[in-house]
Amino acid sequence: MLKTELSRRSVLAILGSAGVVAATNEIAFAQDKGELTVAIPGGVVKDMETEIYAKALIAEKGYKVTVVNQPDAALEQLRAQVDSGRLLWDVTEINSITFPAMQLELLEPIDYSIVDPKNILPDYAKKPNAVLVLAWATALTQRTDKLPQGKEMKSWADFWDVTTFPGPRAMRKTSNHTLEFALIADGVSKNDVYNVLATSEGVDRAFAKMDQIKPHINVWWENGAQAVQAMSDGEAFFSPMFNGRLQKLTDSGIPTKIVWEGGAFHSTYHGILKGSKHVKEAHDWLHMRATNADLAAKYVQTVPYPAAIAGAYDKLPASLQELLPTTPPHPDITFISNEAFWYSEQGTAIRERFLEWLLV
Repeated sequence: MLKTELSRRSVLAILGSAGVVAATNEIAFAQDKGELTVAIPGGVVKDMETEIYAKALIAEKGYKVTVVNQPDAALEQLRAQVDSGRLLWDVTEINSITFPAMQLELLEPIDYSIVDPKNILPDYAKKPNAVLVLAWATALTQRTDKLPQGKEMKSWADFWDVTTFPGPRAMRKTSNHTLEFALIADGVSKNDVYNVLATSEGVDRAFAKMDQIKPHINVWWENGAQAVQAMSDGEAFFSPMFNGRLQKLTDSGIPTKIVWEGGAFHSTYHGILKGSKHVKEAHDWLHMRATNADLAAKYVQTVPYPAAIAGAYDKLPASLQELLPTTPPHPDITFISNEAFWYSEQGTAIRERFLEWLLV
């Protein structure tokens, strides 16, 4: 179990660190009515949260909205802020790094009569203390110019079939969203992968399948940019990739095709820090961020990570819709990534075993 208590010295060290100083290098829009600080990882996602959503909330409510960088050590800083009562943020992104915050009583409960008054969001988008704001996926991607004539990959079993589909491959250098694919390639139903991984026999089965593909993995990538580079340079012809990275390959003239069957469907949420003095403003942010279809459609044209708003993307070009994990039938043929599993004691042990396996 993760611990929520930090020593006073640890809290002060974390809050006084350079990382926090950098994180408060803010982009702010001063107004007179209410205020709100939102922590988002840097890059284009933060830029678009600022340009589209912060400006829209300012225009609608007249709030002072500040969008700051969420640092790499976001979970530790989130815990330090809540434990000390010295909050630097009101709303924060809940992603694969900060996911445990939903289980550690670090977030305020969400009032869905405010956030989703028309009940348009699916159940999977609504957690007691966080709401889904964007979805993304890790899915098999293939360079179509490197396929045998008349053939294309349609499943993870094809990725493992190095006879029919020869050529260098790449995989992510993590156990999560790697071992699931191994089990699916070995015949496990996508809906059963975590049940199987929860058994010692299932873990052994996943690693045995990884033993088969390991000699053919030319690149073990650690971030999305490395995956794009490997595919662009021809170091890999086939690889799991984040759906948002495919456009970069297409724009650079690399012909690719995504295989949605058996992909991992990931959810990113926004939550309100426990003890925030701006809960009303935070709820207004969550309402706009999670349910405004017009803003969501504008957002995905730059960042192809959609919200869970039915029909919001129907008028977008078909080529863009194909890249979205929420476009039917993609949600039905992918599996929902179980982040809680990977943060459990069992998941931690598997992650450690995977790192040792890489060295053998």
